[in-house]
Amino acid sequence: MPIPPNTPPAPACPSHPPDQLCGIFSHMFNLSLRLGRVPQLWKTSCIVPVPKTPHPKELNSYRRWL
Repeated sequence: MPIPPNTPPAPACPSHPPDQLCGIFSHMFNLSLRLGRVPQLWKTSCIVPVPKTPHPKELNSYRRWL
């Protein structure tokens, strides 16, 4: 199932609690595995770590997303 062009990006802060999103994400990942296809947007994501401190020196010094 290809993602249509002009699809807006997902919001930075989801409006649904993580437990409500779990089923949606699970369905998307399982569908991707079943079809053997990965949406192009999943391949081109830009992940930006958010530090907890001004000058992080360890992996644990970055915030978790979920």
